[in-house]
Amino acid sequence: MSNYSESPPGGGFPLIRPFLNRSTSTSLSETTAGGDSVRAYVMTGGRAKSNAKLDFQAMLSIIAGSQDRARQLTFERAKVYESCRAEALSVAEVAVRVGVPIGVIQILAGDLIEEGFLKPHTADRNLHSDIAFLERLSHGIRAL
Repeated sequence: MSNYSESPPGGGFPLIRPFLNRSTSTSLSETTAGGDSVRAYVMTGGRAKSNAKLDFQAMLSIIAGSQDRARQLTFERAKVYESCRAEALSVAEVAVRVGVPIGVIQILAGDLIEEGFLKPHTADRNLHSDIAFLERLSHGIRAL
């Protein structure tokens, strides 16, 4: 008889035990790949979009006077809020600092904007015609 099934005492249906031949070691990629998607699902409440539309480059800052209410925030929502406390950060920068996918940050930050904890900032001018911006961008790319 194989290791996968064995007859129970007294006859009857065989007991299936597929774990007997399974290796006890799992690779890091197996555990993190599935774990990250479940973790992201839990952090966003199963949502894939937020009511607030945030681009990667949208800047986020905390709203003055929201510090007292911010004590109620937990887990990643608190990390998003805290990362924007010292200075305004882009959505992409917040994602890196908090260590979660950018799509999750867009949803969490959108929630924090709707709840009055964060304020989004967008560029008011046409960046395509801003020569100084284009020069800074070019220097930054060269530095990479």
